[in-house]
Amino acid sequence: MEAEWEQAAKTVAGIGSPGHQQNQIDHCCGIFVDENDNILIAARNNHRIMEWKPGARSGQVIAGGNGPGKDSYQLNQPTDVITDADGKHILICDSKNNRIVRWPRRDGQKADMTIKNISGTALVMDKNGFLYVSDIVNDRVVRYRRTEHGFEANGTVIAGGNKEGSNCDQFSSPVNVFIGPSQSLYVSDKGNHRVMKWMDRTKGVIVAGGHQETKSDTELNAPCGLFVDSSDNVYVTDYQRSCVMRFRPKLKGTIIAGGKDCGNKENQLNHPLGLAIDRNGNLYVSDYGNHRVQRFSIK
Repeated sequence: MEAEWEQAAKTVAGIGSPGHQQNQIDHCCGIFVDENDNILIAARNNHRIMEWKPGARSGQVIAGGNGPGKDSYQLNQPTDVITDADGKHILICDSKNNRIVRWPRRDGQKADMTIKNISGTALVMDKNGFLYVSDIVNDRVVRYRRTEHGFEANGTVIAGGNKEGSNCDQFSSPVNVFIGPSQSLYVSDKGNHRVMKWMDRTKGVIVAGGHQETKSDTELNAPCGLFVDSSDNVYVTDYQRSCVMRFRPKLKGTIIAGGKDCGNKENQLNHPLGLAIDRNGNLYVSDYGNHRVQRFSIK
């Protein structure tokens, strides 16, 4: 039986208007839900990473928040955040500084490791500790090996990197990445309106969208946030149509949340970006245009 979600979402972070108070988010991008259901949020225009505990009315700044800048204690328009394998650090896409930074999760005052010269928008880590970064400027995904003190300085291009295009070995603005249950790499190829699955470095296969029928309810129009479950079902936020879609293997997509026109009601989204599913199957969406994170509870 297919999972279904309540269509009336609950706001679990933010108040729906931009600002710099502890209960506000100014354009939320990537989100990460940990094993305790704490929500980590890349607050782009606040230049900070926030943590929202379950049921909390306000969040806590755990990285940045010192104005935009390039010093080790600053961030400049962060777009994604995940936890490191040790659980003691977070990894951040610091987009305007063209770097990935590692920050102590508790009482961290500044970054303690930096990967430079990467135009990253999203991060994911596989079970072996390799770090994957979507490089939107160079239309590629780069993989970094773990070292004794963090990660190697120069990663390996693992997908794309063959100039911008629509062939199966190319991307056009890859904005998000995810590692599936078989350790395959999934990529939200935003400019090509598709999600690609890469099993080797040569080329990918289309697993969602890609037919350029961007107005169809079964296709994609600017896919962003990405999640793949144990049955290889692909979940993706559709930025332009303000919804979340599910693509079962070899089938057309269906809208599972939002899609009720762009808006700020409990059953609406406004250009969603990040996506996460917790251990109980609840769906979390960073509602970028509404400056909030929405949770659609599983039925």
